[in-house]
Amino acid sequence: MSRFLAALLSFAALAACILSGIDAQTTVIRAGIAFFVGHLAGAFWESIFGKKPEPEVLDISLVLAAEQVSEEETTEGEVAPETEESAEAA
Repeated sequence: MSRFLAALLSFAALAACILSGIDAQTTVIRAGIAFFVGHLAGAFWESIFGKKPEPEVLDISLVLAAEQVSEEETTEGEVAPETEESAEAA
């Protein structure tokens, strides 16, 4: 998009200079400046209004399954740290 806008501005500058009867060197310089300004304006426009990346959606079923597996590992024959401390205190 920014290069397209830059090309349009440079062609407009070339056409305006040629129709005005300005010498070739000034015409090319003005077209180059117009291309640079158009490229910057297009990049600025895309940074504000361009397509934003979609946020990643986390599947909650995978999180719940992982928590369930970790809970099963701690309850299978192992004493959880909280119960071990409470057993010593008693």
